[in-house]
Amino acid sequence: MNLAISKKLSLSEIKTKILYSPLFILFLAFITLLSWTTQQSAIGISILLIIGCIILMINEDILPMMPCLMYSIFCTAKSDILDNSQNMAIMVFGCILLVAGLISHFILYPPKFKHFKLTIPLTLVTIALFVGGLGNIEFEKYLNSMTFILSLGLLMLVLYYFICLYLKPPKNIDAKRYVVFILFFLGLIVFGEMFITIIRLDEPLIDIMRAILDVGWGNRNGLAMMLVLTTPSFFYLAFTANKISAYFYYMTSFILYLSMVFIFSRAGVLAGTIFMFITVVYSFIKGNNRSSLIYAIATIMIIVSIVMITQTDFVIKILEKIKDFLNSGSSGRNHLYKEALELFIKYPIFGAGIGYIGNMFNVPPHCMYWFHSTLFQVIANMGIVGIIAYSICYIARGVIMFSNLKKFNIIISLSIMAFEFHSMFDVGTFNPFPYVFIIIFLTAFLEYNNKQEETFIDLVDLQDLKAK
Repeated sequence: MNLAISKKLSLSEIKTKILYSPLFILFLAFITLLSWTTQQSAIGISILLIIGCIILMINEDILPMMPCLMYSIFCTAKSDILDNSQNMAIMVFGCILLVAGLISHFILYPPKFKHFKLTIPLTLVTIALFVGGLGNIEFEKYLNSMTFILSLGLLMLVLYYFICLYLKPPKNIDAKRYVVFILFFLGLIVFGEMFITIIRLDEPLIDIMRAILDVGWGNRNGLAMMLVLTTPSFFYLAFTANKISAYFYYMTSFILYLSMVFIFSRAGVLAGTIFMFITVVYSFIKGNNRSSLIYAIATIMIIVSIVMITQTDFVIKILEKIKDFLNSGSSGRNHLYKEALELFIKYPIFGAGIGYIGNMFNVPPHCMYWFHSTLFQVIANMGIVGIIAYSICYIARGVIMFSNLKKFNIIISLSIMAFEFHSMFDVGTFNPFPYVFIIIFLTAFLEYNNKQEETFIDLVDLQDLKAK
């Protein structure tokens, strides 16, 4: 009997070492990038979902399954992946297995239902999405928008609740570092896909800047948004590493930032520059391995200086291209914002609805009419009801993010804020996968982490009690 117990413990330890190793996340990232590069997206997605299904059946903690679900989206090399019947069949099979895994997980590990901080706020957002356009929108357009209504509202609520219920990493695991590694390898996946796409264009480097980059799951703005979201996480890894590894993490973050500047998504450059500066300043004040950060900054400055000296004509052309683009206007966004305001004035209570279709650009069936701004999307599609629901949700998220002022929370919160800032000029917060799902996961983990640590709010409460 003792031998059986010993063997069981041994198998449990092996499972833990495999699932909670950065090498496991690297393996998933490799599958993602390989399937995307070879344009075998459906196979890559299915493999990741099958691995996720297995994890659901053998592990109560949901954390190792998150990169499987998250990375599967980045296997998508072409936006028309579902037009191929074979791809559709493979992915349906993978989804069926995933659902089977979820059902098995509930049976094997019965949940103890609790109340979590975003349950009510996300419920209010779901209601606002459903009632958007009430009394104003045509029934057919309302039905066409149901995919976005369900995925942005009810599905995100269910995913959030499921993640919160089953975030139970082993006590001997550094779960915070594990989450950061998920973001780290995700950033490398995005950079790799962008780099390969640029090489495949086979055009002069100067012409690639501001070129139409389509990697399947997203365009140039989508690439920039993911780089903005993932880059701050590199700094946390640098905080917890030795000096040589810290130098590598800092250098990688700067390289990804420069690559984002090169493709020149204006919202990405603005958000990336602001939050890179804030993250660097925070790292000097509160972070570890400051000398490694200084060496990394010096290295980047030397490389940039050498390029400017040896490739003067190329640099001048880049600056001229940037100047011409900055003088070219606002890409029609000012007209979209004006249209959104007009809709809000016309339909102030419930807005025009998610299914509203304007005239600024053509919208495929079952897709949204993007206003390219979180604020204007809310007021145009959901009116005052949407403003109230999203305001409550943002306040609740802010409490989760800033009730714990330790390094991990600050770095992850900077990632989330960079994404939200970028989304004020783009479609991020109304694009459920991959963007909103990643934010939901990060917020849920911050909430879990706050319960494991003494938070700022806890300290304030304790001081109040002592005063009494």
